[in-house]
Amino acid sequence: PLSAHWEGASPLYDTLVCVFSCVPNLDTRVAAMRAGWLARLRRMGVPHVVVVGDGDGRIEGDVVHLDAPDDYEGLPQKTLATIRWVRDNTSFGHLLKIDDDCFLDPAEFFESLSYRKYDYYGRILTRRPGQLDRAWHCLKARSERGRTELDKSPEPSTYCDGGSGYALSRAAMDAALEAAESPEGRHLLQVSFMEDKLLGDLLALRGIKPAEEDYRISILRRTHPGAVPVSLWVNGFHASRAAPVKLVHLDTHQGQAEALDRLDRDELKPKKVWPSFSPVRLGYQSNALEHVGPLDRLDAAREAEVAVVACMRNEMFMLPHFLEHYRRLGVGAFLIADNLSDDGTLEYLLEQEDVALFSVDTDYRKSHYGVAWQQALLSNFRYGRWTVVADADEFLVWRPDARGSLPDLLRGEAFAGADAVRVFMLDLYPEGRLEDADFRSGDPFAEAGWCEREPFLTGWPGRGPFSNMGTWTSALRHRLIPGSRPDLFVAQKIALLRYNSWMRLSAGLHFLADVRLAQRELLFAHFKYTADFRRKAQAEVARRQHFNDAEEYRKYLSLVSEGRSVIHDPAVSVRWTACGFVRERFQ
Repeated sequence: PLSAHWEGASPLYDTLVCVFSCVPNLDTRVAAMRAGWLARLRRMGVPHVVVVGDGDGRIEGDVVHLDAPDDYEGLPQKTLATIRWVRDNTSFGHLLKIDDDCFLDPAEFFESLSYRKYDYYGRILTRRPGQLDRAWHCLKARSERGRTELDKSPEPSTYCDGGSGYALSRAAMDAALEAAESPEGRHLLQVSFMEDKLLGDLLALRGIKPAEEDYRISILRRTHPGAVPVSLWVNGFHASRAAPVKLVHLDTHQGQAEALDRLDRDELKPKKVWPSFSPVRLGYQSNALEHVGPLDRLDAAREAEVAVVACMRNEMFMLPHFLEHYRRLGVGAFLIADNLSDDGTLEYLLEQEDVALFSVDTDYRKSHYGVAWQQALLSNFRYGRWTVVADADEFLVWRPDARGSLPDLLRGEAFAGADAVRVFMLDLYPEGRLEDADFRSGDPFAEAGWCEREPFLTGWPGRGPFSNMGTWTSALRHRLIPGSRPDLFVAQKIALLRYNSWMRLSAGLHFLADVRLAQRELLFAHFKYTADFRRKAQAEVARRQHFNDAEEYRKYLSLVSEGRSVIHDPAVSVRWTACGFVRERFQ
């Protein structure tokens, strides 16, 4: 009899935990859970079942083989089948649905008894009109319907996130099943691919709303298959005695053992830093930088005579060249904030022993265009030490061979007593087509070593926020996009500095207040115009995270649509080492 499976169940909790899985995951994800938090769950007197599909209703051990689909697009049907099975075959007053890539702290979740106050309990999501990603399921689907049809469920909608678990009372189970049999419910089932939203929509038909009292969780996600999971959407700490977190979405089974071991420790992990000018907080859009990788790399980054601070997203095209260039200049360490790359950038950086790596899930446009993250790294690890703040396509130069020792240079008389150095962004480009500048030779300067004869304009009178500094703009970009506002394409940065707390950093570091500039000015060889230009422009227009709704990238795409893949012009283009402005800064 089924009752034998819940013998000894605690009447205090009166709950059956339903782990959603599939047959291929039984030997991996489910095995890791059985060796981890499910063992603690049993000791508390809370029974569980593992739910898989493509079955006949039989139960083998703790696995229930439901007569329901076992694929991603079949989750709505599988969810209703699970609810029906619990209602018809058990007498539990509640069920807790949890995915097989989650870690639950059984004591934290059940001993609060918060879930027993409500019919529908979990992390609340609200989708206003236009917010729902109606193609979310397509890449995960296996059937033709799942791959080609969009979710057409209604908005607005409020429901509990299925990825981070939810609890239902028996009243909610009855209401969901009853609503599913109604004409409105049948229609919802036909147009819905997201099981959590479907359940919320069905319960809404019966007036049941979600609650999330003290439902503290943390969510990790992989940005691509095989990626390292990082915080996303709910940026928090893992469950421990120092962090009363009920659930952690791991997005993999590989962290289950570590999560269980951490549960009895007084520690906060993963380690995080924040910009020093803003409140420290967790959660969504918090500008929290989460440390990834060995902690001893942070010590090396603190002690390096000269280091690089950078923000990156999907920079595998330039990244190997970037690291090689700065290592050749004598840079001792890199502090890099990765903004949810999905091209392998984060994983590549994690392999580099001189890189101290952080992940940040906040929107780029809500970070003062990366300056908040740069300031967080500078203030926490590079206070008072020379640091280059550079993008992946910005290579610091001061000699025609693009080499030299940066530590030796900064010890020179021209930089004595200075807080910072003005660096001009010299836009470089190839003589031929952009798509041919793929840098396979390993030498970006050889493949894209041309610039404007007069590379900078000084006609805009702006002096920068709080800084009273001069302003140079890019002559190339004004040539490419004629008629642009004169204040666009600012082409200098105060990007080599010894950070101090009184400094005021502008967006893009184009201006910096309360500093003593060095007598000498340096250059960034700026490799924006390469074989990767079209991809990056398209990506940034779609993301809409750059200045003024990615205004500059939108204009670039108009150039691409005109078929302009050659921007070299014999009338105005010269080798970068022959440019007068550049040669004046060679010594």
